[in-house]
Amino acid sequence: MTKNKPRYIRKRDTVVILGLALYGLCPAALYAGDVAYGLGYSSEYSSNIAHVPVNPQKEWINSIMAGMGYAENTPDFAAHVLSQAQYNNYRNNVFANETLFNLDSSAVWTVSPQRFNWVATDVYRQLPIDITATVTPANRENVNVFNTGPDFLVHISPVQTVALGARYGNFYSSTSNTDNDNASGYARWLYQSTPRTTYSLNYEVQDFRYKDDVANDNFKQQDIYFSMHTRPSQSELILDLGTTKISRDRNADVSDQSGRLTWLRQINPSSSMGADFSAEFSNTSNDVLAASTPATGPSPSPAPIVQPTAATSDVYRTKRGEVFYTQQSSRFGTALQIFGQDQDYQVTPDDNRQTGGNLELAYYYSDTVATALFSSYQETKYTILERRDIDRDTSLRFGYRVGRDILLGVEGGRLERASTDPTAPFTDDWIMFSVLYSSGPVFRILSPRAPGFGTLITR
Repeated sequence: MTKNKPRYIRKRDTVVILGLALYGLCPAALYAGDVAYGLGYSSEYSSNIAHVPVNPQKEWINSIMAGMGYAENTPDFAAHVLSQAQYNNYRNNVFANETLFNLDSSAVWTVSPQRFNWVATDVYRQLPIDITATVTPANRENVNVFNTGPDFLVHISPVQTVALGARYGNFYSSTSNTDNDNASGYARWLYQSTPRTTYSLNYEVQDFRYKDDVANDNFKQQDIYFSMHTRPSQSELILDLGTTKISRDRNADVSDQSGRLTWLRQINPSSSMGADFSAEFSNTSNDVLAASTPATGPSPSPAPIVQPTAATSDVYRTKRGEVFYTQQSSRFGTALQIFGQDQDYQVTPDDNRQTGGNLELAYYYSDTVATALFSSYQETKYTILERRDIDRDTSLRFGYRVGRDILLGVEGGRLERASTDPTAPFTDDWIMFSVLYSSGPVFRILSPRAPGFGTLITR
């Protein structure tokens, strides 16, 4: 980690770009928003911090977390900012002490209602360096994605609208040398056949230019597709069908059909279910943006559900299917996700197929005491590397809320991998104690161990 530090210090100011933009664009609105902050401390024991098959090293990690959240939703301005810093102290010095930052922020400024909006998004997080290895302090890097630009709406008739937009983007990576500037634009014709149903014809173009264009191949992606978005009673259905063409400076051009079917159903006030099936080209920058939380504003197309796996300049075609179910009552909470995914990289030999699922069961003894069981399973087959990994993550959490703002937590579990690669299998048994404070619902301090899927206990 230390070898990345000089570069990170020179680049870290990109994290605050959006925050400064918000104050510059609409300072009066910011004072009307909801603001909350959070603090936290955790002490974690790991039996195999480096995730190695032999000679495991034990470690105690003491972490201090601090962050803030901001939310605003008015006719003129919609925004959210979630930011957190975390300092990790490794008592046995297996890894060097480190400070991690995370930012998830976006804003939509309505300059002229139904005519002109300005959009800005900034996301800062950590991604794995090696896609085949589990996440450890030695296998993660900082990435920052910034994207901003205008949206223009031209109303041809009460039911027909032409939407035009442009974006400037920047992608920064601390290790993988995939920094790039990118420009994109779109044109859409939208027809609202009923108050609940909209059809559209869409053209999108993105152009990626890498700072190091010797090690990375610049490319341009063009998408043409038809879209239908309808909201029948208690449901939502989105259908995209089209084609994608990618032109690269040095490698051969690629093209293929693309599509997405997304279905969401609100079964009753306490439970919902849904499914998503897709086949599309993507890249790291787009996937990081898609995994962020958008501010309230126009959403021209459904966001990809593919989670970014590692920073790469390669483009990849992903076929994915996912179904989910969530239920939450006064006593019980359930979250179930089952998925399958096939990623085909165009240059790098990381082609893989994944199948798996996540399950979380929570029980609320009272308004102040809760426990949750989390379990995940994922099988990954690397088709070119001829490798097969099976990852299991099981943990049990106990939470006690002191008053309205303080959550005391005890959790422990086992993370394990089986693999055909003899250097990859490992078992890591861990336990963690935490104290988390949040001043309001706009921001909840994130526990270092809690998976993104495991949030029922923090309700």
